Amino acid sequence: MPISANEIPQAVSARLKATWPKSSSVRVAKYYLPHRNRFLQLTPLNMSLSAPQGLVMTAGKVHIPFKSELLSTLSSFRFERPPHLLGILATKKEDARTYAEFTRKACEQIGIHFELRLVGDAGADDDDDEGGGIDVEEAILEANDEVGVDGIMVYYPIYGGRQDQYLQSVVSPMKDVEGLNHQFLFNLYHKSVRPPLFLNKANTQI
Repeated sequence: MPISANEIPQAVSARLKATWPKSSSVRVAKYYLPHRNRFLQLTPLNMSLSAPQGLVMTAGKVHIPFKSELLSTLSSFRFERPPHLLGILATKKEDARTYAEFTRKACEQIGIHFELRLVGDAGADDDDDEGGGIDVEEAILEANDEVGVDGIMVYYPIYGGRQDQYLQSVVSPMKDVEGLNHQFLFNLYHKSVRPPLFLNKANTQI
């Protein structure tokens, strides 16, 4: 049976690789395999086979079928107007605002109307001492009842921990585009139960 570099413990493999210059393809090392009572001759070439190789999938390839299906659905007779996605931003953190702007650009590319509402810290003046998220619950409740809003996306973290988990479940499952409402978590472990509104207005919802 041939000896494979895969038989070398990963820790040993890593140390051996670290000793080789990247440009080297000649240097040889030997590793003793006690269970074979033989030495395995190693080079940078066969050492590259000692660990499983991963497959890199880029978003540019993965998103294509989903985008095509979404564009097809949006162009159907089901929609009398472009869907309205409401983003709720309650923090001044730059990464959250950057994420919101990415959402806006993505929506513009496929014909979804995106609106960003600033509440809490994000909507407060610089000299305002009120804490982040102070108006978030009220903003979510209003959006739940707003007929012109088809989907809601809240940018977390706001408070962090259990308080953010509570806010995730305040978002109506009918408009929760991220699926963070506890109803969706429940459905992972039980027979899927769709809210009655899904059945009554399936032809008007996203």
